[in-house]
Amino acid sequence: MYPVLLQFGPFSLRTYGVLVSMALLLGYWIFLKETKRVGIDSEQASSALILWVLLGLLGARLYYMLAVDLLWVLRRPWDLPALWKGGLAIHGGVLGGILGVLWTVRKTRVPFATWADAAAPALALGQAVGRVGCFFAGCCYGKITHVPWAVVFTHPQSFAPPNLPLHPTQLYEALLDLGIFGVLWGVRKRVRPGETFALYLILYGLVRLGVESLRWDRLTLGSRLSLAMIVSLSMVAAASVWLILTRRKKP
Repeated sequence: MYPVLLQFGPFSLRTYGVLVSMALLLGYWIFLKETKRVGIDSEQASSALILWVLLGLLGARLYYMLAVDLLWVLRRPWDLPALWKGGLAIHGGVLGGILGVLWTVRKTRVPFATWADAAAPALALGQAVGRVGCFFAGCCYGKITHVPWAVVFTHPQSFAPPNLPLHPTQLYEALLDLGIFGVLWGVRKRVRPGETFALYLILYGLVRLGVESLRWDRLTLGSRLSLAMIVSLSMVAAASVWLILTRRKKP
């Protein structure tokens, strides 16, 4: 599509970076609304979110590097913070963010469920916007297809193979992530602590399983199931157990 939004001599403003920045700002706004609703100070929430974003980005990058080559981090450790080179994985970002939440819980004494529930809708909405960025960059592309809505990437700087009709898997996931946000936003005031985040993990895990089956650009680790599928199945299983145990407790 249009991986480069503006070009000024050697400097290029990439569409992916612009949309990821928009996703972060939109998620920040939603997160502040939620933390305010549950009684968390805005300054405390902002500090926590900065930590989570940093750990999430590093987690997303580290996950990708380890999945591509286990020794990549050891051979070229300076590639870890090189986020501008691309190569981020959302599952690693979620894991990095969870570590940040655990650190925040220790510092603030606010329960994990409270922080995680406030972050879940913002995370889903941010992912929806971020996947549109993937579409413009041409990464996370789908398999060859002849459906009427197939897309053909022609830009020389696009990550997708050129001049082939492909499933727009980036847009599939963007729309489904937007749907997850709608569900979470609708139920967040009617469920028990921890259930909003558990529901996010289940819904996103199922969405990723479906979209991943149509993706060409994926890490397989030598099996039919991709790494993202294995992690998504684990997310769904763990969150389902969490939800069942939560439901068994008296409110």
